Amino acid sequence: MKYTDINRRFTEIAAEYLAKGFVINTTTMSGSQGEKAHIDLTDGVKVLRILVEDFRDFARPGCEGTEIIVGGNGSRGVEANLHRERGIIWNGELERLHTERFYKLGEDKRTGEPFYGTEQESKAAAERRRTHWRNAEGLNAGFTELPLEGRRLEIARSLIQRRLGVRRITNADIKLRKNSAGYYIVYRSETLKLR
Repeated sequence: MKYTDINRRFTEIAAEYLAKGFVINTTTMSGSQGEKAHIDLTDGVKVLRILVEDFRDFARPGCEGTEIIVGGNGSRGVEANLHRERGIIWNGELERLHTERFYKLGEDKRTGEPFYGTEQESKAAAERRRTHWRNAEGLNAGFTELPLEGRRLEIARSLIQRRLGVRRITNADIKLRKNSAGYYIVYRSETLKLR
């Protein structure tokens, strides 16, 4: 799931409320409280805010993502359909009516664009990362590091440019390793197996 899907879902939720007779209430929409986007709707009596913002669960490292919240302002002095700005709807004080969370699973290595999934997928991805991290030391144990100079360095730089798309390569970050399965070029956090 990409951020485009979150945009689509945000639009669907807003359209559901518009279909129920709500209209956009522009007088409460000025300012920003750090959210990515929000829209305020009213049915003439109450004002609802639909917003998209990031979340992080500090109790669970790596648990983060984007959420869509539908909330009401309650009776906090915000009136609908005024001709001028009056009252502020505070995102932290919303009476939550509906929440959808999209958990960040990872990022595209080239573009940095995050992709999202469910809470269960997030937990599984976090466990895979922990397992990989625990095993990383064991994976490096069977490798022999080889000197990288002359023709070997030229080949390594060429492969890094071609396969990873890196244009400005730092020679100090290139390593050539060998184990029983073959030869590997390691550039920063990327590993390329030589065929």
